Amino acid sequence: MKAQARAVYCAKFKLDSERRLGAMLAEVPRESPGPRPGDTSQAGTQLQEATESAGLDRMTAHRFQRVAAVPDRAYERSIETAQGRENA
Repeated sequence: MKAQARAVYCAKFKLDSERRLGAMLAEVPRESPGPRPGDTSQAGTQLQEATESAGLDRMTAHRFQRVAAVPDRAYERSIETAQGRENA
């Protein structure tokens, strides 16, 4: 495999992995903002705990979720377009 083809494969693998992680994060139950009445704990939300355990900051987690929200066909078209540019 040529170095350029390997780089394209690795980039797609990375983006696909980020997309899958974003989809998983999108399914984590959300809590309403702010403290719950009578709750004095310092515990974070489930999403915050999930992102921290994955070693992600909020912006990265948000970006992954945005990529995951792109419809499958549009995502595949953009990958094909990018691969076509690399092969040209």
